[in-house]
Amino acid sequence: MKHRILCTFALVGSLSVILGGPAVLVADPPSHSSWDLSFSDEFEGTTLDLDKWVIQSSSPGHILSSRWPENIEVSDGVVRFVTKKEKRGGKEWTTAHTWTKTFKQKYGYFEARIKIGAVSGLTNGFWLMGHQYKTPPTNFEINIEAHYPNRYTTNLHIRTDKDWWTDPKSWTAPVDLSKDF
Repeated sequence: MKHRILCTFALVGSLSVILGGPAVLVADPPSHSSWDLSFSDEFEGTTLDLDKWVIQSSSPGHILSSRWPENIEVSDGVVRFVTKKEKRGGKEWTTAHTWTKTFKQKYGYFEARIKIGAVSGLTNGFWLMGHQYKTPPTNFEINIEAHYPNRYTTNLHIRTDKDWWTDPKSWTAPVDLSKDF
C-alpha cells in the first residue's frame, strides 16, 4: 500500500509564509496505485497543534534570520509565518520555522499548496528531510523553494560519506505566484 501525505502548505505575501489555505490547483496522486492518507493538518483553531508540530525558537548560525514562535499566526485554516525586519538572536531579521513532531515518511505522495511571499529576497521553502533514516544515504533532502514573483526551484540533496551531491531544477511560471494559492 502506498502512503499519501497531505500537508497543506502555502507561502504568501507581505513578508510571510503560510501553511494552509484554499486549493486552486490540485494534483491528485497517481491513479495506478492505491493510497492511504498518513498525515494531514487542516490548521483549525488559533495555534498550531503541538502534538503534530515542533516550533523552532532559536537563531541557527547558517540561516540569515532568527526563528521564533511569536512569528506564527493561525486563523481560518491558514498558518502564517511572518518575517520581520528586527534585530533578535544576533540576526537582522526574524521569521518562523516548524516541522512535524512525530511524522516520518520514507516514501509517498506529498501534496502542497503554495503561495509565495510578495517580496524579493525571501526563500519560501517546503523541505522533505530524510535525516531520520539510518540506511545509506543517511542524509537526503528534497527542497521546494519559491522566489517572488514566479520562480520555483526543486533540489535533491544527498550527503555521502564525503560530501553533498545536489541536482537542482528550476521552473518559471507564466503568472505571479504571490497572487493566489
